[in-house]
Parts: sequence; C-alpha cells; structure tokens
Amino acid sequence: MVSCVSVSIGMHSSTLLMQCEEKHNGMCGCADVRMGGLKIEDKEYLFSSLILTLKSILRTSGSERRERSAHPTVIISSNADPWGALMAIHSGAVLAERYRVEERLGKGGMALTYAGLRLSDQLPVVIKELRFGQIPGWKSFELFQREVTTLQQLAHPAIPRYLDAFELADGSESCYYLVIERVPGQSLAQLLEASWRPGEAEVKALAIKLLDILEYLHQLAPPVIHRDLKPSNLVLDGERLYLVDFGAVQDVLRPEGSSTVVGTFGYMAPEQVLGRAVPATDLYALGATLVHILAGKAPAELPSHELRLDLRGRLNCSDALQEWLEKLLEPVWERRFQTARSAREALLHPPRRQPLKALPRPSETRVELLRTPDQLFVSIPPGPISPQTIFLAFGATVWISCVAFLTLVFARGGPWPLIGALPLWLSGIWMIQTVTRNLFLTTVLELSPRTYTLRRRLGNLYERQQQGSWDAEQMLGSQRAVRFKLTPQQSLALRLGQHQVMLGTQLTQAEQLWLQAEIQSYLRQTLPPSQSLTHGYDRLAIEPEDRNQD
Repeated sequence: MVSCVSVSIGMHSSTLLMQCEEKHNGMCGCADVRMGGLKIEDKEYLFSSLILTLKSILRTSGSERRERSAHPTVIISSNADPWGALMAIHSGAVLAERYRVEERLGKGGMALTYAGLRLSDQLPVVIKELRFGQIPGWKSFELFQREVTTLQQLAHPAIPRYLDAFELADGSESCYYLVIERVPGQSLAQLLEASWRPGEAEVKALAIKLLDILEYLHQLAPPVIHRDLKPSNLVLDGERLYLVDFGAVQDVLRPEGSSTVVGTFGYMAPEQVLGRAVPATDLYALGATLVHILAGKAPAELPSHELRLDLRGRLNCSDALQEWLEKLLEPVWERRFQTARSAREALLHPPRRQPLKALPRPSETRVELLRTPDQLFVSIPPGPISPQTIFLAFGATVWISCVAFLTLVFARGGPWPLIGALPLWLSGIWMIQTVTRNLFLTTVLELSPRTYTLRRRLGNLYERQQQGSWDAEQMLGSQRAVRFKLTPQQSLALRLGQHQVMLGTQLTQAEQLWLQAEIQSYLRQTLPPSQSLTHGYDRLAIEPEDRNQD
C-alpha cells in the first residue's frame, strides 16, 4: 500500500510523483507537498488534490492534452503566492470556446473574478475561476460547488442569472469556472468610497428592495442564507439594486477546532461566528450595511458594548429608523425580526410612540433638577420642619428616656435584662435616625445610561457615596428592571437591574410622583429608542412595597 506520497509542482510545469515505501508498514500517514518550493503538511488537501488530478489525467487523452498545450488558455504569473504560482488569464483569452475574457475584476481569498463576454450573443458576463492548486483545503471547493448549485435554482430579477459552469484542465491541474450574468452599476462599497451619502428616504428604499430579495431567498425550501451581505456585494444601477456573490468563497475563516465560518467581520451576526446561520442572520447584516451607509463608517469602526453597536448620536436619521436598525442588530437572534416580511412591515408602518404625560412641578418643592444630553442631576435638600417630624422627634425622646430608665433599673439583675432591652434601643435609634435624616440629610443623584452616583450628606459632618454601573440597554429586557415604588416609609425606590437606590424619604407624594416622571422622561430620551419603545416606560408604575417584592 502507499504510505508516503510526495507531490512536487514546479513554477512552469506540473509533475506528479508517487513513491511507495513499504518500510513504513502503512503507519506513516505523512505527506510532503511542495508547490513552488513551499512545503505543506495538509493531508486532507493532498489527497483531495490527487483524486482530482488523477481524474483529470485519466479523462483526458494524449491527443486532447497536446491540443490544449498548443492552445493554452492560461499563463503562470511571475509573482508566486504562498500556495505556489498565482495563475491569471490573459485578456482576450477564450474559455471553452464560449466566453472571452476582457479584464480581471478582482481576487478574493480563493477565486479570481473576470469580466467577459459570451461569444454567441455578446452578453456581458462575470467569470469566477477556482484553481484547485491555489486553495488550502477541500472546504473551499465545497463552497464553490455550493455557489453553483445555489445559483442554478434562483430566479429573481435582482439576482444575476446563472449561465454556465464547467471545468478545464491545464496539465494536471483542474480549473473550475462559474459564469453568471454581469449586471450594470457600481457596488455600494465603491459609492461609499466616493463619499456617497444618501438621505433617509433613499436608505429606506434600498432597505425595502433588499428585504424583498431576502424574503425570496428565505422562503425557498430549504431557505437560502446569503451569509455575506455587505456593501461590496450590493450593486446599485439607478433605481435597481442587485445582490451578488452567493458563494462567500472569498471570506472563509477557519477557527481552530470548528466548522468553516463564512462572512465578513463587522457584518457578521454573533451566531454566525459560532458557525450557525438563520434567516435573522442576513437581517443583522442588512442592519450593519445600512448603518455603514448612514454613519459613513464600517460597523467594525463604531463603538460597541457587549456585542451591541452604540448608535446614539452617530446616525443622521429619525428615531423610528434608528429603533428599527437596533432591532435588526440585536446580538441575540431571537430578539431580532424573524422574517424579512416582518422587518419590512415594521419599517413601512412603525408603531406610534406614546408621549409621557408631563406632571407639573410642585409649587413648594425645593428639589433641584438639571438635565444634560448625557446626565441627570437631582439634588434633594433636607425636608422642612413638619408636624409629623415634630411628633416623631418628641416620641423618640420619650421612648429613649423610658428605655434608658428601665435599663438602669434592671441592670443589677444580670445580663439577660440588658439583652432583652436591645430591640427597644434599636427602635429608638431608628426613630432618631429618621428625624435626623428628615431634618439634615441632603441627597444628590447623578444618573447616566451606564453609571449612577448617589451621595448622601448629613450637614457638614458625614457624607456617604454609592456608585455603580448598570447596562440600561440590557436591564430593560425585563419590565421590572427599572421601576419605582413607594415603600411604607414613603421613600422613592429606583431599581436599576440588580441595584436599588432609595431616595426622597422626606418628600411628599406629589414631589415623588413628579420626580419619578422626570427620571422616566430622561431615560426614554437618552436610551436607544428601541429599548424605550419595546419595553414601555409608561408601564413603570408606583406600587406598594408588599405588592411586588424583589
């Protein structure tokens, strides 16, 4: 049996050498591949290459090979790439006696693309060439075949028509070709490089056209997921938009120990990095593409937080469109639009936002409130001397006096009477603390979408500061994540995810209601529109403590 194989491909010719070494007893399993002087240890690639090479040699007779040698259709480039000599087709070369090459359009990761003409009717075509000697493994060839199979079953006016697919051989190397109709126009990537900045109406029109294409692809059986939707794969010709490149062979990333991942960073949905693709994956790429158009920057250049793009203040569009885009760009695919049709309906008929009812500022309040585009400052001064405060202060004095007298009387009876008096002392201390807080405590709250700071100052003697961070966009996934309630002590409780901020004990209920409305209004205008609309700040109600415990 053959246990060791050595393949050597020179710069100007291809030679296949096979040697059997029985001394390895079939246990070696090694392979030495040299292409242009580069040694490659890739067993899968080697044996796939040998199979296709042997198939080509056996199928082609000697006379046919001589004829092809007399009329070569390819030449070897003088510049070698890491996988050997990079092959390029002459301008004017004829392939399969049916197509003439005009110019080279570009080179992706594995394939070369040319502009050409079909000789029978001078139809402009695009020719994609895949040379087996230029690919690192079998997976690239599999993706190329998948593109051919996919295009054969598609029939949509916005998708270039499949025309032909064939195989040619240059010596012992197999070359595979895919021919599709060449559509006029420029790619969106070219337009963006030329400082193209469409308005919101034009962006919506592009989105609707692309959603129509995606709806067609996703309703096929099985659904066709493009997986590489981006500006360079969208061609615009006046009012017509085309979606091209269904093989994604040009952008293949192979993380260690996982299946092949196809896509482009910045436009890939999080689940796509893990090797999974669903219809909502293409909708994420659609959102990223539209963000690129509106922001003038690639999505990878924009700031993000926990896989979510931060679009605030970076898009020149309406709140409704930004809300729609953020829905498309949800990191978790279950939270996105699940179909292209539902996304189109939401774009054409956005839900109406219910404005918050403004509450008048209480006439006698001393609360100071300042709003900036990024922060909310609330300063709550000490409360006035009210009858309730006077009564509580008097009661605390009497209570502490009685407890102190009883403690002295029973102190001689041992430690147990003293231990029994501890709850009475704690009750008195609580009353004193309440009176002191109402008369001398100043509370300052600084709130932003990411952080909060709460300062409590007791006159000039004591100050305590509480700080924390909270992800408003994440916490608002629950209706109970941000809410207000009045405790039995009439304090305003603001729960931010896992953090709870207590303030306003000395405020009246009218002041607390007004302060609640102001904080709600700030959050609604500061956070992403999709969060505020989806989870409804209007549902944040004041509730008694015993109705909704955490």
